Amino acid sequence: MYTYNWNDMTSKERNQLISQYVLQFDCFESDQGLDWYNRYYDMGFWHYSTSLTSALELAEKVSRIDPNVTVEMKYQNGKGYCRIRSHRITDDKGSIYLVGENMQEAICLAVLRHFEFDIKYG
Repeated sequence: MYTYNWNDMTSKERNQLISQYVLQFDCFESDQGLDWYNRYYDMGFWHYSTSLTSALELAEKVSRIDPNVTVEMKYQNGKGYCRIRSHRITDDKGSIYLVGENMQEAICLAVLRHFEFDIKYG
């Protein structure tokens, strides 16, 4: 399994990772589709790791993909915290709990871990 290093990725790479592998956009299968994605990305769509509005939409989409998911968020001491609870989680607490530099980062990291991506942060 490939390990992604969050801190080494650009925001565009982070957002594309989520769009392609979590949300399963099929536009990445052709050059024309990739051009379409980039055109809309440049207009402000799918900025999950940098836009709180987009990150909240991502959390909502995840709960539609897996109706047994509960997404909990909080902001404390200048950091974002996101917990995703689901029957799919296999750790001893039954949930994934991640901290990010901001709320949108915490949401993205928790979503990626929920979908079993090996992602390093920090």
